[in-house]
Amino acid sequence: MGDSLIKYVEWVEVQTFFSGYILVYVLVLWGNNYLHHTRFFKNNLLKKLPLAYALTGTFYLCFQLKNAVTDFELHFSFLKVWGLFSVLFWIPALQRKPVYSVLHNSIFFLLMIYDSCVQFFSSSGSTDYAVNNMKIYSISFLINLTTIMIIHVIILILKPVYKA
Repeated sequence: MGDSLIKYVEWVEVQTFFSGYILVYVLVLWGNNYLHHTRFFKNNLLKKLPLAYALTGTFYLCFQLKNAVTDFELHFSFLKVWGLFSVLFWIPALQRKPVYSVLHNSIFFLLMIYDSCVQFFSSSGSTDYAVNNMKIYSISFLINLTTIMIIHVIILILKPVYKA
């Protein structure tokens, strides 16, 4: 029970930080396609999405380091390491194509969908698990939406400094 509980907690942590990024990406892409006359989405938000993803990864790294300091141990799993790789999107070469961040993030989104489908079609018939997944996904969406807003505000503040 203890090992499966630890794995479940790790799964919840990773999904909470990363699974909602694709929805933010799709909303920005939708805004770019349907509100293209403003150019706000393409010129501002679409190019900042990898930075927001890297910031989310940095927050996740800080969360893991905080846990390591309090527990005096680090547990590594594939999803944790894959999530920590999101910090690499601070590198300018990876920022040039926002689709790279979506490709990196797709594993979290697909695992969330897979897990939800498995629970939906399982014989238990409990809706508590689906409700929990929706809460996790909603929090993740809010985290990723907040990081894109943080990046946008920081760039707006720093832009006049670099022009002077």
